[in-house]
Amino acid sequence: MLAYLKGTILKKKSKSLIVVANNVGYLVFVLTRVWENVQEGAEIELFLQHIQREDAQELYGFTQMPDLELFKQLISVSGVGPKSALNVLDRAATGEIMQAVISQDSSILTSVSGIGQKTAEKIILELKSKLTQLSKLGLAENLVAPVDSEIADALVGLGYSKQEVKLILQSLPKNLATTEEKLKAALSLLNKK
Repeated sequence: MLAYLKGTILKKKSKSLIVVANNVGYLVFVLTRVWENVQEGAEIELFLQHIQREDAQELYGFTQMPDLELFKQLISVSGVGPKSALNVLDRAATGEIMQAVISQDSSILTSVSGIGQKTAEKIILELKSKLTQLSKLGLAENLVAPVDSEIADALVGLGYSKQEVKLILQSLPKNLATTEEKLKAALSLLNKK
């Protein structure tokens, strides 16, 4: 089974690349953000998921290991195929998708073509139960805790950017217990900037 590929991009096709390594060309499906940011002739390194079916063998490549790990978790849910999983990862950053799962917000998932409310709920149920495993793989390390999502929403509502809010929430002292304390501390830090 193929797990890693380093080679030169021979051709860009629709949401896929032909990557040449040792005079062999591999067709690899990639995220739109990867596809848009690479050029033919450039070298690329990809972590791979090799999917074998009765009628096809496909390679899905990711430049970041957390994207690959989340992709594997998504395709482990019955009813979610590799193309749908890739579309979910195209919809938002890995951390945002995981935050949506933690907070049981299905809106990111249901905005993906082919994923209805029932499938979204199934993904949330199954992935939330695997969160401990995902944390060990490093997927959850940049996530905002669920209680902090309320604070983040409030701060974004006040006009601060999501990036500013994320940085401030990560820099809050760990000894703050209540939502009110965290909100006051976050506002204080934001006002100093």
